[in-house]
Amino acid sequence: MLIATWNIVSINEPGLSTPTYPPIPYQVGKDYVVGFTAAGSFGFDLDRNNCAGFFDIPAPGRIKYGEIVCDKVCCDSSFGQTIKNLLPVLTYYHFRGDTLVLSGKNSGPNEAQFSGSGAIKMVRQ
Repeated sequence: MLIATWNIVSINEPGLSTPTYPPIPYQVGKDYVVGFTAAGSFGFDLDRNNCAGFFDIPAPGRIKYGEIVCDKVCCDSSFGQTIKNLLPVLTYYHFRGDTLVLSGKNSGPNEAQFSGSGAIKMVRQ
């Protein structure tokens, strides 16, 4: 079930064949977390700022995000900005065991396609 808090375990940016997460140098003790609620809201923490918005499930395996609003406290890393920019274009989701996979196209379990469209893999917290 999508409704949960998820730890990001890998990110593939569009056009890259290897994951860009965890970033180098990795912030020791820093987990990037995304939470989805039954009320249709979601939120995630970047390096310094928090972001939130609303989502809808228009069809099985599809997710649509509303506007994402973030605090502007200070200086998120470029990796934090990648999460903010990539999440809204990942409009397909599926589960592989306990892993939630958000992807830019309906690739289902064929993860070879993720490198072209972008993907984020998460495990339930």
